[in-house]
Amino acid sequence: MDQELMAAINAQADRAADARPQMFVRDDLATALHQNFPDSIIEEIADKLDDVWRSRGLFFASVHR
Repeated sequence: MDQELMAAINAQADRAADARPQMFVRDDLATALHQNFPDSIIEEIADKLDDVWRSRGLFFASVHR
């Protein structure tokens, strides 16, 4: 996966950690990152978000649409 994308994901994780107890919505974040990294599919971005969030002990907001 692109190093720039991973840096962006880690930057978002930093923001999420600082924003606790507020939580981010994973699908919205993956879609937003996809706008800047169109060569990566949204599902791959979401998977990487899951990996980074899990490794940092972060959680996503639950959204039922």
